[in-house]
Amino acid sequence: MSADLYEHVDKECFRLYVRFIRRHIRYAPIVIALYGYSLFQWKKARPLRAGFALAQAVDDMLDGDWQIQSDPIELTRLCVRDPSAVHDDGLKQICVYLIPWMKEHGLLDSLSSLFETLILDCKRRSTREQWPGETLKNHHFRTFELSAKIALGLCELELSPADARGVIESLAWVSPMRDLREDLEKGINNIPSEVVDTSRMTAKEALSNRRVIEWMKTEYQSALLSLDRSNLELKRIQDKKGAVYFRIFHRLVKSYARKYPRKYPEILSC
Repeated sequence: MSADLYEHVDKECFRLYVRFIRRHIRYAPIVIALYGYSLFQWKKARPLRAGFALAQAVDDMLDGDWQIQSDPIELTRLCVRDPSAVHDDGLKQICVYLIPWMKEHGLLDSLSSLFETLILDCKRRSTREQWPGETLKNHHFRTFELSAKIALGLCELELSPADARGVIESLAWVSPMRDLREDLEKGINNIPSEVVDTSRMTAKEALSNRRVIEWMKTEYQSALLSLDRSNLELKRIQDKKGAVYFRIFHRLVKSYARKYPRKYPEILSC
């Protein structure tokens, strides 16, 4: 591949990072960590930078946070199937570079599986479908298990998601719970169907429902247990290359967990 392509990829990654951070400041620590990791291995870390840019861009398109002219599901699949046909020049540059690299390193199937998992969120957003709790839990865990597997593979590290299952579980809690209200307003319902039928509720009504509050408290307590378990896991793998990846996300989830009762004080009085 040409030096020009690498330069374009780096520029487009930065452009997308700025977009992510403008949408929400929570992406800033991740971007800082990516550039910190890349500092002394710029070329080697390029697949990781490109992988995060592509995955987050796809997630934003499918969730409706990035409005595009074409069908987001079709574009998502096109990114993997035929990168050169992607109409967005920035995404095209990233895909033309990244997809062959992932295929060569045996990661393309995992990326396709991740995108198909994210597509399920897009579909249930349009239908406003409500899923059972176990289905939701497995779906969110699968999303972050695949994300971790891909990130570790992009870094060519020896660890796997199984080495820090507690971190994956806590990530699978924080993502849907952090955006619970916003997702409900968009049509993505992460409240289990057995808790309460929210089909005729507004987001405000759903989040003030007593059974929903009780469920939120139970999920919060479960997340705290996952964080405690991940402390032990991180100690066990602390000397392995790649443990820092899990430590960064563990700290981010732990930080949010401390703030969570302030965001939803009613869960403490439940």
